[in-house]
Amino acid sequence: MGHQALHAPQEEGAGEGVRLFEGPVYLCDEGFFSDSPDLPWVCHLQTAHRPDARKLVSSSMGAWLEKRLAQHGAVLLRGLPIRDSKDFDKALRYLSIPLHDDLAGNSRRKTVRGRIYESSRLEPHHVLDLHNEATYKSSPPRRLLFCCCIAALDGGETPIGDSHKVFRRIDPEIREEFLRKGIMYVRHLDQTTTKYLQSWQDSFGTSDRSVVESVCKEQGMDYEWYGEQGLKLSEVRDAAVIHPATQQWCWINQIHLSHRTRWIRTGLIADGLEASAYPTGTYYGDGTEIPDEVVGHIRRCWFKEEKIFFWQPGDILALDNLWVAHGRKPYYGTRKLLLAISA
Repeated sequence: MGHQALHAPQEEGAGEGVRLFEGPVYLCDEGFFSDSPDLPWVCHLQTAHRPDARKLVSSSMGAWLEKRLAQHGAVLLRGLPIRDSKDFDKALRYLSIPLHDDLAGNSRRKTVRGRIYESSRLEPHHVLDLHNEATYKSSPPRRLLFCCCIAALDGGETPIGDSHKVFRRIDPEIREEFLRKGIMYVRHLDQTTTKYLQSWQDSFGTSDRSVVESVCKEQGMDYEWYGEQGLKLSEVRDAAVIHPATQQWCWINQIHLSHRTRWIRTGLIADGLEASAYPTGTYYGDGTEIPDEVVGHIRRCWFKEEKIFFWQPGDILALDNLWVAHGRKPYYGTRKLLLAISA
């Protein structure tokens, strides 16, 4: 699309350049893409000197990024010479981003370096609908940082969407029922589901069942061992929360992404099977079924808020996970996207 970010005035507080790689980093301009005036906020950076650009100070870069996230919910840093996980790790350190493990997570992803992960191992031809990361956990991550090392030849975009706007789109009667009852997430981690989810050993980072049980109790998850290597997890969480900064309701959940219809509509698993045949399931918080038409309505609301940009190598996308959801489009060719998770 040939996006161009709008120019915005430089801020006060310029100082000594921070050496991320070979030299200082300069903020050249910032603003929204011309065809997407609300998400994401784009900051064009470069390492070559420009007299009209602002030098960024290492000691204040974390606050610099946090301020933009608090204003916009999604910030795209474009122009950094990032080629691999080592470069991404350097950038995270200079941005003062405290990282967390993906403990008890669903997604099949490999650790690449320290607390930097593959973004997903989902097959290239599959779509990943918009969702907020790990909302089945008692404390979902507040910040996600994606880094593009290699952009796909075709497709592979990471669509994003505003959770505030989705909340307002949901039919009020549907919304109120979820606010009253909450959501029950169910996961089946066994040898038959490792094609789609992590094994429980990888998810919890241990093969010690007593450690797994301790983590489940800490995070308020019910657990049940079955068969030789099966673990069923269930937890009841809120469907929406009031964002601490905006003081507005955010629709933060994975109702549509974890519902059995996700597996059926994508052709991954047949319809009409027992609930345990599906890797994940979602229900009202009291355990009753969520009608398919309700899930379809929620999925359509997310789709209407979807915003798409095209990755360039070196891009870092920082997201407020309560405010902004993310997904993935199918792609062709090699694609290397990394993920870091922060509080």
